[in-house]
Amino acid sequence: MKEVKLKVRGLRAGEEVLINPERGFRLELVANASDLTQPWQRYFVLDELPEKIDLLRQYGGTVIQTYIYLSEYYDRDIPAHAISNINLLLDCYRAAGVKALLRFAYDKGMTASEGGMLPYKVQDVQRHIKQLSSVFERNKDVIFQFQSAFIGAWGEWHHSYYKHETYPEAVSAMMNTFFDYIPKDFQITFRHYAYKAMCDFTPERYTRAGFHNGFFTLDLHEGAGGNDWTENSQDDLKVMEEGVYTHVDGEMPYFGEGNHWNLNFLLDGYDVFRRLLRHNYGAFSLSHNRTYNVESWKGKFVSREQMIEQETLLFDEDYFKNTGGSIVHRNCYDIIQDHLGYRYRLLEINLKSDETTQLSIDFSIQNDGISGVSKSRRVYTCILDANNLPVSQSLVFSGEESFDLKQLEWRGVGIQLTSNHDISNLKSGAYRIGIYMPDEHDKFESNTNAIRLANNIEWSVLKGINVIKGYELKI
Repeated sequence: MKEVKLKVRGLRAGEEVLINPERGFRLELVANASDLTQPWQRYFVLDELPEKIDLLRQYGGTVIQTYIYLSEYYDRDIPAHAISNINLLLDCYRAAGVKALLRFAYDKGMTASEGGMLPYKVQDVQRHIKQLSSVFERNKDVIFQFQSAFIGAWGEWHHSYYKHETYPEAVSAMMNTFFDYIPKDFQITFRHYAYKAMCDFTPERYTRAGFHNGFFTLDLHEGAGGNDWTENSQDDLKVMEEGVYTHVDGEMPYFGEGNHWNLNFLLDGYDVFRRLLRHNYGAFSLSHNRTYNVESWKGKFVSREQMIEQETLLFDEDYFKNTGGSIVHRNCYDIIQDHLGYRYRLLEINLKSDETTQLSIDFSIQNDGISGVSKSRRVYTCILDANNLPVSQSLVFSGEESFDLKQLEWRGVGIQLTSNHDISNLKSGAYRIGIYMPDEHDKFESNTNAIRLANNIEWSVLKGINVIKGYELKI
């Protein structure tokens, strides 16, 4: 029996920025279902999509919060052409390799003159959810998660005509219908814990109800009370408790003059990171305050020692080193961008082979991210040929159970994993080893939707496999 133990290091400052699915900074796109125009400026949203995708990639993002307005159909069926428009938009996302954080709404403002206060009823919302179920099923590969929305101004659960947001039986009926028709394993996020608590959910659905903060200001804005998740509020405590196993998303107010709700002062980048960590954020908006606040975080640096002192330690020794191995400080923008959501890192890998019939691969991975994956993902090991294409693929186990990445939700906790390959039918030659973490729904046309490890290893673009450097299996 031949045994090889391989050590692998994490990524260092100046090395590649990982772009992984369903995490990180996100952008926003708003469209009318009727014609895919932007509701207020009336341009065709597909015309701006290439530029938006380029900007998203510059910030390492893969998610676009996507508002779909159903205003014209608030009291009638959604026509076939509007359903086709939504599918067309999501087809464009698929071709670009990005996913949608979906929000549906009717009211475009808080008053009738602003396009709000439409008299839709619970039954209208339920009918539309049922109609949209075909969109959900067809596009589950390109949908990240769902936001509760539907009700009130901009789908924010306030200023609705019938004040649905104040009636538990109304929101329970709508949100349970929503859960009835979204694909299993997907989540619905809520603006406040009180909204989630209003809904009469089964325990299973309760655990699939996440959160989105629409007013992230570190409690410093004059309007923070009742809007931001201020420290020691019910929102703060419940998101700390439940955000560990649900998706958590957020956005700052916009920057700009003439609106007292805007955020026109800078938030300290390190304090932002600590709040994101406190609430286990998986994604965060660029569209709100990017040029003012987000860019400012690039000028705020912290040391590893500061992270330790403040109990916000990142567990990767290499993260605070440069490519030469010297200790460096990191700016807060990089720290936030790299650690929003998950950041899975291979710690070590051991291979045992008799070189004729069996190969056993034992390895350990750890999550250095702020949160974990929000949907189930299986993990596989692969034996690869000279072109990094798999000739053998084996499911990974933790003990006796097949392993799901959702089991590794909490940051800084490693887990031992194992897999076995029958190599008796492989031709003589040299092979490489890979780790593969695919999306079971993947139908992307130009980009794989598998997860990259935060290690100094190779990436097989064609199949989305993490390829271990410096080792060849010889048969």
